[in-house]
Amino acid sequence: MSVYISALGGAAAQFFDNSGNLLTGGLIYTYAAGTTTPQATYTSSAGATAHTNPIVLDSAGRVNEIWLTENLGYKFVIYTSTGVLVGSYDNIVGINDPSAGNTALTAFQTLLAGPTGSSLVGFKQAAANSVTTTVQAKLRQYVNISDFGAAGDGVTDDTVPMTNFFNSAISNPGVPHRLNKATYCISQVMPTINVSNVIIEGEGADLHDIGTLMTGTVIKWIAPGSTASTMVTISSVSNASGQRISDVKFTGIGLDCNSGSIYYGLKLISIRDSQIDVAIANASFCGMAIEVVASLGEAKDVQRCQIRLIARQIEAPNGFCLVCNGDSTANTSLNEFWVDAQFTNTQAIYLINSDNNDWYLIRAYKAGGGTATEGVSCLGGATSAERCRGERFWYYTGTVGIHVYGTSGSPSYAVASGGHSLFVLDTENGTPVPTIEVGGEINWRKDTSAMSDNAWVSYTPTISSSSGTITTISNVVANYIRRGVIVYIKIQFDVTNNGTGSGSILVTTPIAQVGNFGTVLSGVERQTSGKMLYGFLDGGGTSTISIKDYTGAYPVSAAPATITISGFYQVT
Repeated sequence: MSVYISALGGAAAQFFDNSGNLLTGGLIYTYAAGTTTPQATYTSSAGATAHTNPIVLDSAGRVNEIWLTENLGYKFVIYTSTGVLVGSYDNIVGINDPSAGNTALTAFQTLLAGPTGSSLVGFKQAAANSVTTTVQAKLRQYVNISDFGAAGDGVTDDTVPMTNFFNSAISNPGVPHRLNKATYCISQVMPTINVSNVIIEGEGADLHDIGTLMTGTVIKWIAPGSTASTMVTISSVSNASGQRISDVKFTGIGLDCNSGSIYYGLKLISIRDSQIDVAIANASFCGMAIEVVASLGEAKDVQRCQIRLIARQIEAPNGFCLVCNGDSTANTSLNEFWVDAQFTNTQAIYLINSDNNDWYLIRAYKAGGGTATEGVSCLGGATSAERCRGERFWYYTGTVGIHVYGTSGSPSYAVASGGHSLFVLDTENGTPVPTIEVGGEINWRKDTSAMSDNAWVSYTPTISSSSGTITTISNVVANYIRRGVIVYIKIQFDVTNNGTGSGSILVTTPIAQVGNFGTVLSGVERQTSGKMLYGFLDGGGTSTISIKDYTGAYPVSAAPATITISGFYQVT
């Protein structure tokens, strides 16, 4: 009897499971081709000794040799040692079996070309101590969008392959998923990335003023009408006992919102330690929105992320480029930002509830004819925890400036935005100085000059007398600067008609003094008497200066009188 070596079990053949692990103790059942009728195989070319059926693989997943009877077709069915099916392979004949002609070679080629063929080919790195795996397991360490049949031609609706691609990335955290340099059109939002360690990478994206709007790796929205949704969302799952997600990489990708056809390009919700590098164009409401979920079992802030954004809101002129938000217990904080924004009628960056982020570069360029009056808006809030505070702007250049909102103006807030620093203001290229409302705070400098003080902030004090009533007070000018825990203040006003005023003149401060000791301010009445004046601001939370002349008398000896007083005091 002639026997021929099996293509599936040559000398010292080694087998693996579908995860690339050695098939230790695996079982190979051998049947007549196309049936479940057992058919013998042999241990050597002599054809004298039959294998057990099933053949039992050794600890390394090996069998020495499997020889097949001439002119007989076989079916091999392979299981793990615990009976889990690995694969079934039919119409196998011996290599060079003359009665089979080229059937053996053809069957082997067909087997390798099939969906499980790569699991039959071993792979081992050349490095010392590397482990053996299969070509299939090795290739599955990396996924490309072409594996799902996307056209990427900027015309074909690739929603189905893109959805499958996103689901694969979500189901296989840590496995890099790659988008090519192409434009992938979608008409439905992508599955929410709601697990940690998802990696989706493109080849970079850029925005242009002429020709093709966005080039590189682009996901383009093509659904008709206007959709109140978000193209891509990366979010923790809202759950009072849940964990936040972290270490997501979504980089080198452009999101084309197709001239305002969808509300948002990208949302980041309660994530941490992630890398985001995107170009976003023309969302109806906001290119990138950063928010927090309703509840989480741990801190739900968006924190420690690196965020790079190239943004354009010209074809959709009423959309924001970036909005950072939060709630009374969590916000957008401790992140690193690089933002290059072109916008038209609304702010480039709208900071509602953000805290202690580092803005390494902001370029805020308002397109010609736009109505926007500010590039970055730092908003106040109902409480200190619900405002924009403590932001560090390392370099700011733009055609419109930063606006720090306070306790007056429109809109006004119960608690002003404050504690900000602007280290380099590009006045060399005409960038406007910050607008600072009453109570708002930003310490800023110009280019490479020495650090300048905060700008003087105007406020409207209440002025009265401790006894009687002053009839007419006019020409009131009051300003202050806060430097850390010190407030410098200067006030001037005219008592045009003193009426029955007597005792002392009382003037309110913008911020209450703290500490156990009072503070003395100095001044002068410079229109009538020329007398030196002093103002006393008591400790313990007082916010009213009591002004008298140097003898302790009422400071107005005759009207009209002009009173000027200045000094500094301690605050928290």
